[in-house]
Amino acid sequence: MLGLILGNGYVQMGGRYIGNLERSYLDISLSFATRNDGLLLWQGDQNGDFIRAGIKDGYLEFASYYDDGKSLMVRSSKRLNDASDHKINIILQAQNVTLEVDDRKDGFAEDLSLTNILDVGDYDLFLGGHEDDIADVTDYVFTQGFRGCIKSIGILHFKIPGTNGPLKYGLANIPLNQDRYVLDRKNMECVKMCRV
Repeated sequence: MLGLILGNGYVQMGGRYIGNLERSYLDISLSFATRNDGLLLWQGDQNGDFIRAGIKDGYLEFASYYDDGKSLMVRSSKRLNDASDHKINIILQAQNVTLEVDDRKDGFAEDLSLTNILDVGDYDLFLGGHEDDIADVTDYVFTQGFRGCIKSIGILHFKIPGTNGPLKYGLANIPLNQDRYVLDRKNMECVKMCRV
């Protein structure tokens, strides 16, 4: 299995992976190990729609923000900065988000008043950090990038019943070592075995 070791680096990917959720809901899967806090994933505009995930105080925190000021946020019930391998799934639908940790449902948030559709497709997806100052981008929720090993990432869209389009699209395991999937890599290393 190929892994990424990140220190002060990041992987920059195009905006098409998450795009907009007008006709689909989203399932992001990440496998990783770390001993530290840091930003795992970011896409969007900090003054509009954006999503972010990271380890904060040892817990995984995911949030989606909408340009009308509303948001959804979920946090893991256990610490994930224990240097063990963890797998998370973040399932984001129009009005709710579910967090699964190590194949168990671990968190849920819902806001039935949400009417805006998440649209971050005009912005690149960053994994493990950001090209700009992380503290500024995340409004000091995170102050550093992810330090550890990202073993896999998958991003899948599933069609919302009653809408047009494919039943499912995306990649269950995005090969981050292949240039056709990645725009840029900064201060990271691809390795066959990844340990923290």
